[in-house]
Amino acid sequence: MKQRLKQLHMLVIAVAVVLGCFVMNVAAADTEPTVIRVGYMLNYGTVKSPIIKGAEGYGYEYLTEIFKYTKEDYQLEFVYCEWEEGKAMLQSGELDILGPTTYSEAGAELYGYPDSSFGDNMIFLSTLSGQSVTYADYNNINGQKIAVQVNNPNEYMLHDFLDEYGLDAEIVYFTDNNYESALENLGCDLCLASSLQTVTDLVPVATLGILDFYYVTNYGNEALIEELNYAMERLKKSEFMFQEQLYLTYYNYTISNVHYISAEDFAILQSQELYTVGVENLYSPVAYKNEQGELAGVALDVVEMMAEIAGINYEIIEVDSTTSEEVLQSMDFAFLSITGVDNENLIDSTPYCTLPFMLIDRTMDGETIDNIGILAYYGITEVEVEDHIYGREIFEYDNIIQMQEAYNQGEIDSFIITSSTLNIIRDAFEDLSFQSSSLGADLNLTAIFPPA
Repeated sequence: MKQRLKQLHMLVIAVAVVLGCFVMNVAAADTEPTVIRVGYMLNYGTVKSPIIKGAEGYGYEYLTEIFKYTKEDYQLEFVYCEWEEGKAMLQSGELDILGPTTYSEAGAELYGYPDSSFGDNMIFLSTLSGQSVTYADYNNINGQKIAVQVNNPNEYMLHDFLDEYGLDAEIVYFTDNNYESALENLGCDLCLASSLQTVTDLVPVATLGILDFYYVTNYGNEALIEELNYAMERLKKSEFMFQEQLYLTYYNYTISNVHYISAEDFAILQSQELYTVGVENLYSPVAYKNEQGELAGVALDVVEMMAEIAGINYEIIEVDSTTSEEVLQSMDFAFLSITGVDNENLIDSTPYCTLPFMLIDRTMDGETIDNIGILAYYGITEVEVEDHIYGREIFEYDNIIQMQEAYNQGEIDSFIITSSTLNIIRDAFEDLSFQSSSLGADLNLTAIFPPA
């Protein structure tokens, strides 16, 4: 009897195991990932040199990472196509995502755009390396043939450029994405290209503008758009500077990394033997004192790059709100924050670096956050972030360490910081149970020049 019970017990276990495996297999079958087919073009932003390098590239890594944060389980499948072919496949449902592309009103009637862009696309008039046309030498552009892809949404920028400088050119259209072939076979010296091109032989001769670029879905695919928006927001909160790291990895090999400067500007820079450059000691990574007590950071890197490109010498002067008028007037230029030195006689340049602002809120169950910390030198106004700081008591701090300590000690429950700084000091928080959100505003770092 005992033996029979033992056999029966073993049978029950065996049946349970088999049944469990069956249920698991059924569950697995029920939750197989949905396949998302992504259309990509050769040498254009998504997959870099797929035949040689395999599955890698800016868009490939970006999309792969995004889909780790979706609500549902998806499997990406990358499908090579030409742009016109890809558009038709997207509209017919053979593709789910296509890109990269810039936004246009015409495109909005055909595609679904996510809320967030995937980065900046620099639009260039370019030539093959080794050609006689140099950067900003517009006389050599006049009368040339320019190769342009059929239905390139950025073609208007080329016509605006030609009109602005009074240049004539013959536009010659091509259909594929082989720029070297188009230039050689069509007898063109120039082409309309962008920083998303991974054609290493292209060099810019003129910069036409900078546009956001997107990966789009077929029109009306609200479910997929919602998943993309949800996942991209989660990615931003979880992996700070992810997009910036991809730029460093992949844009380093594109024409956006080429040092370009006009012959006229080059001559102006070389007309002076020594430049006096002012720099504010703000915070990492903008400008800060390293372990040796020397100024370092992005601002210093910009100065060093200028010196390397133009072959000039420079000396650094540390400046702040107490710097005398005499010293300010003696400088050739300075790299400052958006507020900079309070002097109406100084002239701002366009920003040399833009850092997105993030709002950090302590996670609080149902409680209202009624205070916010800001840094004095951020120059934040209530108008810029009205929706986020409306009704909150504002505490202003002189530096990041003060504001971080106030947060750790519970004196404030929210504060504004740039995304790059948050990435650097994140480990110094005693409590990581906070949520971050984009403010839709930026800290613009500018170069300041004394009046001529």
